[in-house]
Amino acid sequence: MKSAAARIIFTMTLGTVLPHVYASTPTDDSSNINTTIESKLPWVDDNNGDFGECTDTLRRMSPPSAETVNKVCGTQSFCEEFDPADLSEDDSKNLAAVYGFASAQACFDAYEQNPAASSQDTKPKSKLPWVSSTTSDYGKCVAILRRMHEESPPSGETVNEVCGTEEFCDEFDLAIISEDDLKKLVEFYSFESPQECFDAHEQKPTSSQ
Repeated sequence: MKSAAARIIFTMTLGTVLPHVYASTPTDDSSNINTTIESKLPWVDDNNGDFGECTDTLRRMSPPSAETVNKVCGTQSFCEEFDPADLSEDDSKNLAAVYGFASAQACFDAYEQNPAASSQDTKPKSKLPWVSSTTSDYGKCVAILRRMHEESPPSGETVNEVCGTEEFCDEFDLAIISEDDLKKLVEFYSFESPQECFDAHEQKPTSSQ
C-alpha cells in the first residue's frame, strides 16, 4: 500500500513540529518509544485500508496523529516512513520530533507483532497424504502423468490420488525428464526434485509396496 506519495507528509508538512503524540521528544539517550510506554500499540493491517484515504491523510498540512496514520494506512506503511535510507537528515529529525521514532525499527518495536507474520511463524505445515501406487489404475495414471506436461496440468492432489505418491514424485527426476520440462513442473507444482516432493508428503508406511 505504501507509495512515493506517502512521503509527502514527511518532506513537505513537517515544518511545524507538533507535540509528540505518544511520548516526549527523544533525546540522545532514548530514541525508542518503548522507554516511555508500558503496553504495545495495536497493529493495523494495511491491506484493509483505503489507499486514497491514506494518501489524503499523509498530505495534510498539519501532520496527523500517529493513531490516525496507523488506523488509516496500517502499521507497516506508517513505520516504513521512518527508514533513514529514504529520508534526509532534516526530515528524519522532524519525524523523530513529531512522532518519537528515530528509525523504522523503533516504530515497529512500539507496536504489537504483525499477526500474519506471527501466524506464519508458528503454524506448522501439514504434510500431504501418502498414497500407495498399488491402489492406482495404471491406464488412468499414465494419462494423468502425461497431462502433467501439458498446458493445463492436473493438480498435485489429483496426480497423487490417481497414481500414488511415488509415481508423482518420480516425475521430478532430471534423469527421466529434460531441464525445460522440470522448469515447467516447478512453476506449477513447486517441487524441484523427487526428494522435495517426498519431503512434502507423509512418510511412506512401512507396509506400502
